[in-house]
Amino acid sequence: MRSYFILVLFSAFINPNLKLGQEYIVLSNSKGTPISDRLYVLDDPEALLTVKEVISKKEDFVKSTNNIGKPGDQWLKFSVFNPDSISHDAKVSIAFVDFINCYIKQGSSLILYKTGDLLPIKERNFPIGQLCLVGFNIPAGKTVECFLHLHSSTDISKQFRSFSIRSVQLYSEQPFIKIFETSRIYQALFFGAIIMMVLYNFFIFSTTRSPSYISYVAFLISLLVFIASNNGYIVELLLQNVPRTDLYIRILSAPITLIAFLIFARQYLESAKFTPKLNTLLSVLIISFILIIISMISGFWQMGRNLTIIMSVTSFVFSLILAFTIMRRGYTPARYFIIANILLVGGAVFYSLERYYLVIQNPLTQYSVQLSVIFQSVFFSIGLADRIKLAQLQIANFQVEKERLETLRQTERKNLIEEKNIALEFSNRELDAFIYKTAHDIRGPIARLMGLSNVGLIEVKDLKSITYLTMLKNNAYYLNYLINRLSTSYEIRKKEIAIAEFDIKKLISEDVLKELSFHEEFENITINLEILNGLSIFSDQILMRFILINLLENAVKFKNKDSIVVNEVKLKVQIINNWLTINVVENGIGIKEDDIPYVFEMFSKAAGKYKTPGLGLYMTKLSVEKLGGTIQLIHSSGPTEFEVKIPL
Repeated sequence: MRSYFILVLFSAFINPNLKLGQEYIVLSNSKGTPISDRLYVLDDPEALLTVKEVISKKEDFVKSTNNIGKPGDQWLKFSVFNPDSISHDAKVSIAFVDFINCYIKQGSSLILYKTGDLLPIKERNFPIGQLCLVGFNIPAGKTVECFLHLHSSTDISKQFRSFSIRSVQLYSEQPFIKIFETSRIYQALFFGAIIMMVLYNFFIFSTTRSPSYISYVAFLISLLVFIASNNGYIVELLLQNVPRTDLYIRILSAPITLIAFLIFARQYLESAKFTPKLNTLLSVLIISFILIIISMISGFWQMGRNLTIIMSVTSFVFSLILAFTIMRRGYTPARYFIIANILLVGGAVFYSLERYYLVIQNPLTQYSVQLSVIFQSVFFSIGLADRIKLAQLQIANFQVEKERLETLRQTERKNLIEEKNIALEFSNRELDAFIYKTAHDIRGPIARLMGLSNVGLIEVKDLKSITYLTMLKNNAYYLNYLINRLSTSYEIRKKEIAIAEFDIKKLISEDVLKELSFHEEFENITINLEILNGLSIFSDQILMRFILINLLENAVKFKNKDSIVVNEVKLKVQIINNWLTINVVENGIGIKEDDIPYVFEMFSKAAGKYKTPGLGLYMTKLSVEKLGGTIQLIHSSGPTEFEVKIPL
């Protein structure tokens, strides 16, 4: 102590600016020094004073304890003495001030440094977002006089002025490096651990779809934003040129984090199931934080921040009571919630005390929230795993009972389906036999009716009678056509596949087209074939012939009679990857969009519009599927195209 007094006395002789009895701050190289009680304040409500005028008004400065938080601009004055034999780089930090001009008086010269919450990071004296920092050099054994001009433009800064003055701290090199630079390594480890926890829990949520996991992920993300914003990382990395947004995030992230925590607590503890009344109180707390956010946005920032701290302690204590109550009712995962939140409450208390400068900053208080969050995450993860284990046990018991009932239902359903299938198959066989027999029995009367109609048309001369006989003849021919089609459908279903090798181009040229040439619809139709010579395939020749005839008949049946364009049909046959592919393209009237789903149905409404029975494409599909293939409509207009694929 004696040596320290001698050093100060010696410095007084060599430094004319330092006088005995003058109040100054001794720069410490071991820790940060709160200097709010050593500050002198001068009010400048109209922001009219210059720094030279301020220096000339030294006698007008008063102790900061007597003048804290007044509206308008303020000037802070303090002196720092360096007792060491070497010079030091000192830093001064202050919180929640929009713009700060720091003037360092060294002899007769003034050096200006700028910082502030609303100043872009690159324009600040120190590009750190955690606090407003200015740095200056203090020569060995010298005293430096500092003047800080505080200017606030936002309600946040105005309302937190008293807090800002109480937050002023002085650092030498070692404490500054320890608190603001070395700490970033530990912060990076913390953020890495929490991000891994977020990804891990989100992965589990994507697997289990449990609301507890997604609410926990939301809580962790909001907590990350809160800690990152209060440590200045968001403004440094994302909002360098829009620091005002970071200022709002810094304040609002706290109540948002607490809302996310309460929602997670409700999901994790299943409070609505175990304690409906306490769950209602939990909802009241959530609404309270929403109201706090609204009050902040409305301009009551300091009141909102104070309420947030009070309500955060209330919420954590209430969540502990809730968890203890639910644990006593047999819900074992609640015990992990209790342990985790005791840790988090402890960390939050230390953090709050530090933010209000009621305790001196040290590694424990500096990382209290981070440490408690990591331990809390571990216990929450164990609790969620225990919760899943409990849920899995309940699900397993439920699944066993469900499987027993399902087996019983499936057995009953299987027996019922088998009975229905047998009955349906029997009905189908009876119906097919009836249609075939009826068609066979009707052929004779229809043939006689057709013959009588032809004879009548030859002998009868009365015009009215001729009209009726013509109508009778046309309907008889149509009925005969319909019966033949129905008989063919029956024969296709009953036919046994006979695989043989044949030349498909020869089949088309010498058989299919020759038969179709006698049809009236084929007049003025151009048919273009695209098929390799000598293309032999192994398939059922009868069914293949039937498929080709029906496809071409369908193509020419709907030709555009009013079109001046020549009607043409393109038939392309090729083998692709061991599949026979047949494409039929025609430029006829096309198929309406509404009719597309029904083109392959028997007696469809779409066929009725064109006055046809609608059996052609139905029987084609029946034949194609008999051969194990598929048929589909590729284009319904401009031009229309059908594609058939049959395995070889």
